[in-house]
Amino acid sequence: MFPLKVSPAAHGGAGAGVKLARWSLACYRLGYEREVRWADGVEDGGVFALLRLESSDGAVGIAEATIKPTWSGVSARSLA
Repeated sequence: MFPLKVSPAAHGGAGAGVKLARWSLACYRLGYEREVRWADGVEDGGVFALLRLESSDGAVGIAEATIKPTWSGVSARSLA
């Protein structure tokens, strides 16, 4: 299942100004150096999403988020 990558065809936005030219979403799992103990369980790693946006003028933005279905209700599969 990992790494999960989604990279659709180039998209153009409507209206004036900068347009979204490309985007990609990569989901990946990283193991922790030590287990993390919670009241209801133990984790040995985490799943993360990396979003990359590129505008029509070449500007690039990158964002990272933790994917925890118990916290946010989303999973890597639901983002794809």
